[in-house]
Amino acid sequence: MANVADTPFLQDLGAGSRRELALKMFSGQVNQVFPTLTKFSPFVQSMNIASGSSFQFPWIGRATHIEHTPGTELPGSEEPLTEERTIPVDNKAIISHNYIAKTQEQLAHFDMLAPAANQFAAAIAREVDERTAKMIALGSRQDARGTGDEFSSGSLVKNANGTGTTNSARLENAYPVSQTGAKNLRADLDKMAQNFREKNIPEDNWVAFLGPYLNRVLLMDQTLSSHTFVDPNTNDMLTNIMQKVSNFKIEISNNMPTANDTSSGEESAYAFRFDSTAVLCMRMGSVGSVQFGEIDTIGPDWYSNRQATLLGASRFSGIKWLDPAALGEIYANDTTYTLTDGVWIPQT
Repeated sequence: MANVADTPFLQDLGAGSRRELALKMFSGQVNQVFPTLTKFSPFVQSMNIASGSSFQFPWIGRATHIEHTPGTELPGSEEPLTEERTIPVDNKAIISHNYIAKTQEQLAHFDMLAPAANQFAAAIAREVDERTAKMIALGSRQDARGTGDEFSSGSLVKNANGTGTTNSARLENAYPVSQTGAKNLRADLDKMAQNFREKNIPEDNWVAFLGPYLNRVLLMDQTLSSHTFVDPNTNDMLTNIMQKVSNFKIEISNNMPTANDTSSGEESAYAFRFDSTAVLCMRMGSVGSVQFGEIDTIGPDWYSNRQATLLGASRFSGIKWLDPAALGEIYANDTTYTLTDGVWIPQT
């Protein structure tokens, strides 16, 4: 029997995708889910662009003052200094996708689209969060680039008890699950807050990111959490509501970088060591991102040669530190970072 061609009723004027006119809800699913899954993005300066390879953020330093004698001419000043900080778009897009076989769609008795959208959005959100966290750490490791607080280095706080060869071992040794561990962590946050204040960082919108393990450690200090908080919206009693610690709002994320990524094959801008990273601190807006829209959807597109529908999501963006002075990394390692070419590098 000879092959026959089916009529592509869902093509637009007989051209393009065979599902061009089909009902599409996939895009909305992804765009709704992605923002709810990112912990770091709300604290980042974000810029959407339509085209280009980078975006420039002018950075203006602080002005100084003089004492003026009446009758004398004002001399003027070369300050404030300015610096252009550029965020390049990464070389590769982040993509999460899959093919769903026609047989699976036919056999399924439930909606496959929404769960798939959730998974694609979650995968991209996790990667964007981890890349943002890495830029907080890398900005914290920058040495001073000029005079004045606004061009000073990032802040590094070391816990020398962080012995071991993995991130989890170092954190457990530096901050055991006990009141002593909570005391150690709070002392390191106090030191980070001191560094921020000595650099005249405005005291609004400070945030400290830490993983679930260190959150458990902090909860050993019962003075830091409320066990009697009542949600005014639901009237429900909530427990273990973390208060600010050393002026830092505590944010818990399971997307903290914890590995030695120097040979991971990841985008080179993020391929560094993070196996000593414990806590990442920042003031809102001290990291920036540039992207072509929030998130793009792939499909749904039907591929007759695969007898499957392609679904997915992608994000094409770049992330970089803007203000190292307002960034800090608490690290657990018995070896101090070393300064190399203006950057503090973790050691084995």
